[in-house]
Amino acid sequence: MKKQFAAFFQNKYAIIIALSFFMIGFCAYGKMTVMVFYFTYVCNNAALVSIAATLGLVAAIVGSGFVGSWVFSWLKNKGTCLIFCYGLSGLFAVIGYFLTPGSTLWFITFAISQVMHCAGIGHAYGIVGDTVDVGEYKSGVRVDGFISSFVSLMMKAAAQSAPRSSSRGWALRAMCRMLRRRPPSRTS
Repeated sequence: MKKQFAAFFQNKYAIIIALSFFMIGFCAYGKMTVMVFYFTYVCNNAALVSIAATLGLVAAIVGSGFVGSWVFSWLKNKGTCLIFCYGLSGLFAVIGYFLTPGSTLWFITFAISQVMHCAGIGHAYGIVGDTVDVGEYKSGVRVDGFISSFVSLMMKAAAQSAPRSSSRGWALRAMCRMLRRRPPSRTS
C-alpha cells in the first residue's frame, strides 16, 4: 500500500485527474441538488425536476455518443477535449444561473451544458488509463486499481460536499425570491 501511495504521488497527472474528477462530481451533483431544491420549493413545481432529468438523460446520450467523438476528431487530444467540453459546460451553467429556472431559455442552456459535460466525461475516463501508463513508465509500479479507486473516492467526496455547499449559496437566492412572494401564514 505504501508503494502504491508513493507511485500515485509521483505521478502529477494522477493527482490532476483525481482533482478534476472531484470538480466534475461537484458540478454534476451540485447542479442536480440545486435543481431539485429550486423547482420543488421555489417554483412549487416538482414536475420540472422530471422534465430536467429526462432532458439531461437525452443530452447525456447525445453528448457521450456523438459530440464527444466529434470534438476529439476536431481537437485530436483528450486533455484539450476535456478542457474544451467542461469549459463550455461551465459557461452554459453560469449563463443558466442568471436565467429564470423553468423558462425555455433556461432549459436550452441546461441541455447544452449537459451535452458538453457528458461529451467530456468520456475523455476524462480515457485519460485515467493514460495516467496509469505514464505512472508505470515513471515509477515502475502499475497502480491502475488504486488510481481508479481514488477517482471513485473523489467523485463520492464531491457527491457529499456539493449538495451542501451549492444548496447553501443557491438557497440564499431562493429565499430572497420566496420572501418577495410572501406565502400565506398559517393561523391556528
